[in-house]
Amino acid sequence: MDASNRPDFEARGIGPLRPYGPDGEAMQYYPLPGDVLDDSDALRVWVEKAIEVARRKKGKRRSPAGA
Repeated sequence: MDASNRPDFEARGIGPLRPYGPDGEAMQYYPLPGDVLDDSDALRVWVEKAIEVARRKKGKRRSPAGA
């Protein structure tokens, strides 16, 4: 998740995952909308965006010292 796909979740009123309830700590993960899980074409679009985010983040990582 980054600024490129966060608006997709926010537009649907979806916030970060809070496994310990609404007053618990928010994680950096957002759940997919249920209707997307039922529509393979829509799911493909969401997954492709997530993959692009992961690729960008992987490119920003630095190698550990001495590696």
